[in-house]
Amino acid sequence: MNILRTIKHTLLAQAYRCAAGILCRVGTRARRSTERQLLVVCSAFPPNVGGGVYRPLSWIRTAEEFAWRVTVATQSSDVVRSRAGKELLMRVPEDASVLRLPRIWIKPGRTFFPSTDGDLAMAFYHALVTIRRMKRAPPTLVLVSGPEFDNFTLARLVARYFRVPLVLDYRDEWSDSPFDFVRHGRDDRLYERRALDAARLAVFTTRSQLEANRLSFGATPERIVIPNGWDDDLFSPSDAPDTGDPRRSTITIRYTGNLGAHVDPAAFLSALAGASRQRPDLIDRVRIHITGSVPETVRRMLTELKLESLVSVDDAIPQSEVPRLLRQSDALLILYPRIMARYIPGKLYEYLATGRPILVIGDEGEVPDLVRTLRAGLVASGASPQALIEMVERLLDCAPHTFQTPERRRWVERHSRSEAARTLLRKLDGIAAECRIPGNGHTLSM
Repeated sequence: MNILRTIKHTLLAQAYRCAAGILCRVGTRARRSTERQLLVVCSAFPPNVGGGVYRPLSWIRTAEEFAWRVTVATQSSDVVRSRAGKELLMRVPEDASVLRLPRIWIKPGRTFFPSTDGDLAMAFYHALVTIRRMKRAPPTLVLVSGPEFDNFTLARLVARYFRVPLVLDYRDEWSDSPFDFVRHGRDDRLYERRALDAARLAVFTTRSQLEANRLSFGATPERIVIPNGWDDDLFSPSDAPDTGDPRRSTITIRYTGNLGAHVDPAAFLSALAGASRQRPDLIDRVRIHITGSVPETVRRMLTELKLESLVSVDDAIPQSEVPRLLRQSDALLILYPRIMARYIPGKLYEYLATGRPILVIGDEGEVPDLVRTLRAGLVASGASPQALIEMVERLLDCAPHTFQTPERRRWVERHSRSEAARTLLRKLDGIAAECRIPGNGHTLSM
């Protein structure tokens, strides 16, 4: 029975693949609207909550400023499951059209069907759905954000059908990703190569990721860095921290965001327990608050190491409440394992915008380099009891405004999400102006 089901699913997936291939080879000569239509393809979109939501949302919120009408094609459900999700959904502009792509549940045999991150069978099906829904208002340009990276194939097919430029946005790496949230298949590199060949532009969040991609896939297409940023509609000049009391007896350290396989707090918590045994007089003056998604294994570890009095865990909160929590903290924590060396987590931008001291555990890569350059906090080479003791001692000895440097303030001014979105949209304006003639000369491989 399972074999028959696999055969059926494989034949159905191949049918979607062939239909998308034939349709995109034929293409369209649909009449262009007088309005510029931007199609944004992404998996992460409100009311879903997660780090991948904020970057596409910032483009959509800024698009009207550049006279783009936006349609979002997303696999994200419209079911609101939390206050944070409801708040994010309210931030989507009313004039943005959202195409919620239906999920299909087929599992083709891996031997007879290509496999990549995401679901290629669904990508081919969603390409057909998106093309059908977009025919009345064809896109002027297709912008896709990954992961999930099956979206790159979906977007490539749609852009090919409408004969419009394709822009790839790498929130994370694809074939070269060191993390398991990108689920590698045997054909990732092949399909990433096809997406890059079809694209006019590839956008990365860090210089390290851009260079790694160039080394893997060659010089084309054009690549640029547009980093993430802090939400300037949530933070304001009034959010600037006060100088505080340098003689404070207790310090509050906050970590915001999810903990998991790629940010494993086990070494940090073990070091914290060791530091507490070595210097209870010092560590008892510390309170660490974790706000975000925490696996049950971490909660058990807190109990086993007897850290409940030092470390508290709270559920994720709406984004609008984050600035208040950060302002109420004496220092902000980043756990930065070596595997993240090419990455800058979104929380760092928010941390920098508060002016609070930033404590980085891990000294190799983009984040510790930036914190050192901006003189925005303290960096420890790794999680050890002695490193934590020294970090706390230095933090208690410093006035909070020590880390509010001119370099930091200038950097923060240039790195809001809206400014990053404007940089991207200016680039899209230039591409749209250059590509007046249908067709881009790329051959289509399925």
